[in-house]
Amino acid sequence: MSYHSSYSAGDMITILTRAIRSIRRKFRRSLSDLPLQTEFDFSSPRQPPTLLRLDLSQKNMSPILDGISSCFAVGAPELRIELLGPGILLHDHALMVFDELQNRPSHIRLHVHSRTCLSDGALLLWLAGDTRSIRPDAWIQLSPMPPLPSQAGELGSYDCAVQIAEEEPAATDLRTIMDHIEEWLPVHEIAGLRLFHADMEELGLLESTEGQNHLSSLFAGGATRTTVDDPPSANASTNKPENPALPVKDTLPDRAR
Repeated sequence: MSYHSSYSAGDMITILTRAIRSIRRKFRRSLSDLPLQTEFDFSSPRQPPTLLRLDLSQKNMSPILDGISSCFAVGAPELRIELLGPGILLHDHALMVFDELQNRPSHIRLHVHSRTCLSDGALLLWLAGDTRSIRPDAWIQLSPMPPLPSQAGELGSYDCAVQIAEEEPAATDLRTIMDHIEEWLPVHEIAGLRLFHADMEELGLLESTEGQNHLSSLFAGGATRTTVDDPPSANASTNKPENPALPVKDTLPDRAR
């Protein structure tokens, strides 16, 4: 007696197809439970830096502070600030903006580029960057150190107090600015001097001229721009010198004339 299968060839193909589909569904479910995104997440293109232009001639600090805070909130890994204007700031205004920059989220890298020459508080904002660059023919300067009031430190338990009759508020704020700048520069050696590009390189504030030109070309590239009030956007330079007390060479005054 011969055996004849009750399944035709077409039936066998249908059964096999269903079995394959069933296996595929189970396989897909098992894959969905695996952290494939973590293991095979190839980095997306680098997010462009946020570029913010600060007009130092602004008298109202609210738009500037709000603009900086908004840039921090964007979440870009780098903020580039471009300094425009006369290169001077009221000392108290400079301290406000410096405090805002110093308290930025830890993941944000800050580059500050200056299109203008810088003095005192404006110089402090430039130094606040992790890296910095400046217009090739621009200079920086620090005012002479304000003398300490004669009764400073002699007011009982108030060790840091000064008599208001002996010192203008601007002088007190300038001393605070210089205390901050001391982290990057030998203030007592350069106060009263006007320093140029080569001097900034010697003090470790900038890379070599060749490196600066390369960074300037990068700085001209695209970035996400943010406006603060009037036009408010920034390229890369160098970190703070390891030794803030780096002596200024004897030739410094000659170049700074």
